[in-house]
Amino acid sequence: SVLVDEEGTVWAGTAGGRNRSVRIDGVEDLAWVRYIDQPIGPAIPSNLVSALEAQPREGRDHIWAACSVASGDAFDPSTQEPGVVVWRGDDADGRPIFETVLLGVTAEDIAFDEARAYVAASDGLYVSDDDGASWRIVRVFRDAVGNVLPVGPRARAVATTPGVLWVGVSAGPSGGRPDPGAGLLRSTDGGRTFELFRADVQPDASGEGDRTVDAYAYPNPFNPRDGRLRVRVDLDAPADVRIRIYDAAMNLVRTL
Repeated sequence: SVLVDEEGTVWAGTAGGRNRSVRIDGVEDLAWVRYIDQPIGPAIPSNLVSALEAQPREGRDHIWAACSVASGDAFDPSTQEPGVVVWRGDDADGRPIFETVLLGVTAEDIAFDEARAYVAASDGLYVSDDDGASWRIVRVFRDAVGNVLPVGPRARAVATTPGVLWVGVSAGPSGGRPDPGAGLLRSTDGGRTFELFRADVQPDASGEGDRTVDAYAYPNPFNPRDGRLRVRVDLDAPADVRIRIYDAAMNLVRTL
């Protein structure tokens, strides 16, 4: 991951720590300071920095990072723990001020809506209204009338537009239940209720620019490791339906 903040400092997240560019008088190229998991000094909870985001603040922006456990000869996984760490500036002696705000959480993306922070993580969507001091987690996504939306809990990506939160969720097991699938979620109330968007083709559509299909299935081609295959068929009246599924070589795989 890489980020250039409002003062032109380059932050680079690698599998070997969080790096910050510095300027040295008389040296044309950038120099670098690296922060890694360590018991003494400015540390991060783990060394694989997969996401960096700047939180606009009065004065210096805060830089948030998603950290995962790194392995290899140079790192000891037993001393690391995934989490989200925030750089909140430097102290009077120029030492960085790091604060871990989510320890033990494997985060994948970070976004902000003014003072509210959102973290997309492997076990759900984390929301903080107080700059990371406390969090609520959304693992079951509901619409405005309380219906549970058929998506998995794993939040892979998060972004904001004015007044709107967008969350990309991927397929994944949910509490021992069958895989509920993936989709794009939109929230206009700070992540409390959501609207679900998915690929959709209306069979026998008649509007301008629509295309007529007998049935619609996705994803196509389908990989069984990714979750469910969805098939949509619209009928004029109740009827029995036979569905034949073929592989890419047109070999019949299953009849439903």
